[in-house]
Amino acid sequence: VKQGGVGLPNINQYYKAAALTAGITLHSPKGDISWVDMENAQLKTLNIVDVLWTPKHLRVPKLDLFHSTSLTLRTWDTFMATMGCKLSFHPRAPLTALRTASPDLPLTRWTKAGITNIQHLVDNKGVIAFADIQAKWHLPMREVFTYLRLKGTILAHVNLHNNTREQSLVAGGILDRCWAAPNKPKAISLCYKMWETTLPQHTPLCKTKWEEDCSLQLSEDDW
Repeated sequence: VKQGGVGLPNINQYYKAAALTAGITLHSPKGDISWVDMENAQLKTLNIVDVLWTPKHLRVPKLDLFHSTSLTLRTWDTFMATMGCKLSFHPRAPLTALRTASPDLPLTRWTKAGITNIQHLVDNKGVIAFADIQAKWHLPMREVFTYLRLKGTILAHVNLHNNTREQSLVAGGILDRCWAAPNKPKAISLCYKMWETTLPQHTPLCKTKWEEDCSLQLSEDDW
């Protein structure tokens, strides 16, 4: 995909890569890409990035999304499921996405302080103590009540357990690209490589059938 040439890509994986790239692009700041702004305008009171990172069973039902975004959402759900987050939030999800699990969370002061992702509130031991968060982010003592709500929501709905597959995906740059450079070129090549090399591959049923019927063992090039 990246280098071109006469070789054809795996069309199924390329489709997933294109959809995942669209998901990365949805993280673009307001005003950068017109179609992303249109998606957010379509949702009115919701934010498309929060929707993207919210587990499927916690999302608002029957969202008014463009068809292309609905397809992107399906691929993104598959991507998150590979990291053990099919039914839970990923630590890199935006903090505001937790409002789908705990409505009306007052997060304005937290996000203005720079606490924008769930990972800012957790470490390898679990949820960071409020005293440590307060010292680092300079939050007033009254925010302890919001902290208690956040802690309960995180413990109930966030996957805090790292695994090898997740670490390899993070190392692949997919999640970094979401927050650091969603518009950087060649994102589709990065996503295609991830689908091809990181996720388990399955032999097409038609290839298996051909090999059985013809008593052949086909190489990838022959196929």
